[in-house]
Amino acid sequence: MVKIIKLIQILIILCAATFFGCSSEKISPNAVALGIDYEWTELDRAKSKNPEIKVSGIPEGTIRFHVGLSDLDLKSFDHGGGYVDHDGSGIIRRGAIVGHYYGPDPPPTITHSYEITVKAIDESDVIIGIGKKTRNFPPN
Repeated sequence: MVKIIKLIQILIILCAATFFGCSSEKISPNAVALGIDYEWTELDRAKSKNPEIKVSGIPEGTIRFHVGLSDLDLKSFDHGGGYVDHDGSGIIRRGAIVGHYYGPDPPPTITHSYEITVKAIDESDVIIGIGKKTRNFPPN
């Protein structure tokens, strides 16, 4: 019985952390909207390499990006993401993400919508820009 009570307490703490925003992300009140563009190819299926991503409207002071991938049709699957240093080009090169990243992989004959989110981060780890772009996979 004691084990069940402890398990319930842990679940309550985890739920509270989720619902009350224990996120350590700091977003500037002046954060700008980033322009995001990318194209899928069949080579991107289930790969650990991100596609090339073009980012525009990058605010001054950006030193790195955080890139995340979400399956909008299967939100429970973690496609992950990671960080990329900003080199000034506005291009996140194919395969540049350092971290956990798993490319699109819907079941055969089914199309899913995937969203790439890019956050511009300054030297104080504050998010100073955010952009999102959704595309279907496989590409039409």
